[in-house]
Amino acid sequence: MTKKGIVNKYKLDYKKFLRLIYLSYFCDEKIWYMTATGKKIKYEKKILKLSAFSKALSHPARIKILQYMEKNSCCYVKDIVKFLPYAQSTISQHIKELKDSGLINSFQESQKTKYCINWSKWQYAKALFNNIFR
Repeated sequence: MTKKGIVNKYKLDYKKFLRLIYLSYFCDEKIWYMTATGKKIKYEKKILKLSAFSKALSHPARIKILQYMEKNSCCYVKDIVKFLPYAQSTISQHIKELKDSGLINSFQESQKTKYCINWSKWQYAKALFNNIFR
């Protein structure tokens, strides 16, 4: 498979793809990661997704943002700024992390961007967290 084919199949941006190629090998249901010692470790896709969701939820402000969005469905950054005592730029960075993990979506409305929870990914993340040690 060509580089462009892999980028499209896994919906990666090109910079993330280059980092991923450097660190890993693609397989059907598993991804192999190279460690610093040169050993290969096999991780299931579920574990890698759970790790990505965990990173996205690793800051209390991001959890509060998701709680706010869960109650209000969709919102703008200015709505969250009113809700949380952070600067607009800080909120934007937290939203970017949540968006990169796929937990929220953005929609352009004229000059403003509206953010909404990606309900399918949110339910999937909840299920992964609930079944982590089963």
